[in-house]
Amino acid sequence: GFDRSQYTPLETAYFVAKHPQQKVHLFMGSSTWCDDLLEWKILPQDGLEEKHLADLVSSFRARLFPTGLDLNPTKTSFLVCFHGVGSDSRRKQFFLAIKGKEISKQVKSTAVHLGCVYMDNCLGNDFGSTAEVKARLKAANSAWRHFWHLWTTAAVPLSIRMLIFRA
Repeated sequence: GFDRSQYTPLETAYFVAKHPQQKVHLFMGSSTWCDDLLEWKILPQDGLEEKHLADLVSSFRARLFPTGLDLNPTKTSFLVCFHGVGSDSRRKQFFLAIKGKEISKQVKSTAVHLGCVYMDNCLGNDFGSTAEVKARLKAANSAWRHFWHLWTTAAVPLSIRMLIFRA
């Protein structure tokens, strides 16, 4: 909890806020930020609903709070992967069920985490590696095209171009 005796009255006046959910006072004079958290969860196979995703956010926030961290639920993304017999029909049913709802803005078919690409079929036979390879090839092609003038000019010696190519 917050101990007022650790701070001056001025610090307390400017840097103390009440947490909107937990209703406790927090010192905001220093902040800890944590980006790119990735958590894998196994959810019920039948009847996955919007409520399950909201419960995941609440549960995750409850586990983060004692460490002094929190997450912004509006910036949270969900990559819902279905696997096994009937996974395609369950995926379609789920996306139809959330269509037009607020949560549908947060459910993605592709997610990037620390440079790796994950797809909603990441539990398939190739574990989503096809998407990862395609994303890396696309980035490499883009970089190659970006430097096209460098690769085709005679003004830059071939040894320099090779050095850049191998970098």
